[in-house]
Amino acid sequence: MKDFPESGERRKNMRLRELFEQAYELIAPFYDDEQTWGGHPLNGFAFHTLRDRMPELSEAEAHIIVIAAARAKGERSPR
Repeated sequence: MKDFPESGERRKNMRLRELFEQAYELIAPFYDDEQTWGGHPLNGFAFHTLRDRMPELSEAEAHIIVIAAARAKGERSPR
């Protein structure tokens, strides 16, 4: 059984949570279905954009945001 805080919040790095929307706006165009490289999303470009525009992020933090953004894109897309 997992121990979750009473708030139900599982995330441990609230700093990344706070930066996510800003970061998502920067890299969302790379997840546009019309912008692919041979049918693959442009994760590498998204990662490098984050590292260039948000240098305070470590490589690991930028990677976490790129993965979360790809997941969020799927959840935010109209169906």
